[in-house]
Amino acid sequence: MLGLGVPGNYTFAATTCLNLLSLLPSADLDFEFERLRLLSKSATKASTTDNKISFIRRHLLGQCALDADETMNKLTASLKLISCTVNEEVEKAVNSITERACTAIQEVSEESRKKTLLTVEAASCSSSPQTLSPPGQVASMPNLPPPVRFLDCDFGELSFDEIYRELDFDMKHPGGRSTSYFGSVPYSYGRTNHRASHDKPLPLVLKRIFDCLHETDPDITPTNYTCLCTYYKDGSVGIPLHSDSESSIVEDSMIYTASFGSTRIMRMSTSTGPFAEHNISLEHGSVFAMSQSDQSHWQHGIERDSLIWKPRISLTLRKLKQPDPSALPVPVAPSRVPPVAPPAQKQSSTSRHSRVLFIHDSIHRDTPEWLFDQIPGHRCQKRLNYQLVDSLEHQHEFKHSKAVVLSCGINDLARYGQSARSLADNFCPRFIDSCNNNKTTEFMFCALSMTKCNWLNAEIDAFNIMMLNLAKDIPNLSFFDAHAVIKRVNSYYVWDRNDRHGIHLYHEVQRVVAHELVNCVGKLCGFEQRRHRNCEWLYHHKPNSLSRYNRS
Repeated sequence: MLGLGVPGNYTFAATTCLNLLSLLPSADLDFEFERLRLLSKSATKASTTDNKISFIRRHLLGQCALDADETMNKLTASLKLISCTVNEEVEKAVNSITERACTAIQEVSEESRKKTLLTVEAASCSSSPQTLSPPGQVASMPNLPPPVRFLDCDFGELSFDEIYRELDFDMKHPGGRSTSYFGSVPYSYGRTNHRASHDKPLPLVLKRIFDCLHETDPDITPTNYTCLCTYYKDGSVGIPLHSDSESSIVEDSMIYTASFGSTRIMRMSTSTGPFAEHNISLEHGSVFAMSQSDQSHWQHGIERDSLIWKPRISLTLRKLKQPDPSALPVPVAPSRVPPVAPPAQKQSSTSRHSRVLFIHDSIHRDTPEWLFDQIPGHRCQKRLNYQLVDSLEHQHEFKHSKAVVLSCGINDLARYGQSARSLADNFCPRFIDSCNNNKTTEFMFCALSMTKCNWLNAEIDAFNIMMLNLAKDIPNLSFFDAHAVIKRVNSYYVWDRNDRHGIHLYHEVQRVVAHELVNCVGKLCGFEQRRHRNCEWLYHHKPNSLSRYNRS
């Protein structure tokens, strides 16, 4: 504040500026307003003095929060100094007791780990088929350990603010994530492509991480490994279950991830074989490793948590293949497996759930997996499948699933030349065999929704009737009338306005259909709570009561 006539160079706290704000002359008030507006890159315009004072006050209040954080940091530092003055004899006694306790815990943990490995090996060698628990109960699961190894490296002393200032998160992603990439080769996953950063200097924090991990694995260098930096603004931002199964990752290599900022939960679940799940806590400064070969059997994702309001940064190191065979690096001896950081018990917790396999096309592509979490004891795993005739490629997962939901088939009729009769002849016999071979699994077929094309609606209606009649003959098959749900939705728009054929549903209609679908899956899984009780869209072993299907 320049207009107060204070001589010399002084630094005022934000609270002091708030008290002196009303004393500023009009010219100085205009000067402060324009200066703050330019610093904040704001397009705000104010025509009155009150508006200008209000604008300046908002920015100064933000500075007050920074002053409070600085004061808290000073108090924390003072407390640390006080704690260092504890009596030396007391510290020796505590260290001695802690050392003996850790030794005893490690011995018990080693014995428990050996017993677990023997149990897993015996279960994998057993040829007896596994059965699911009856409806309303959670299926028993093998004690499969998570494929995560925590390293002894600890970067807890690194400041989150310093890391954030060094990294330029220049790429924005749907859902709130931002990324920055450092690597000598390009990296692509899904629809995202990162170009090689030959001229991009490596930040100091990454140099320190590379140097520390190089002592654990000599193969970890900025030349051999790339780094993908991801920023999560708060707990509302997460990542759904996925696998780092890109072909560009070197086979049998290790993938390392360092976490900074708020503690988040990483959920891991098996993508093949018996369903198993683990919730792993990723604390500030922790580093864990996963094998690339484990990605074909496990999926991982970051859980959303509305109670977390602080940000998080993850730094993931991967070894990618060189695009030019002549530019391959000098072969390096296989790296040793990183040591496990004790104690591992507090980092992971096992969740006992059953799998809901959701095979869908682009209509339910945006339906989140966590929507199925309202079904107690169940987790959803989605499989994107554009054609119904290709959905049986996932039948090796049917026996390990409590429920299988099929929501595809419209592309078979609209784009791949199938008629209702030819699609039924190609799909239904193989699907009936799958239902008979997996009698402990509940199957649900989601009816195809009508479109703007009359010729397509005739085929859709005929195929829905065939699947409804099929559900009356197969004990573990149900029919979910999605089209009846759509007719009950009070929405002006039914189909996506950007889709001239009217095949994709409007997002509001998709949301209602997804919630009703989850409600019916909950009833199939044996739950009679209030939310899963009234399922008028589900038809299972009942006479044909739908008016629009009351014809032979």
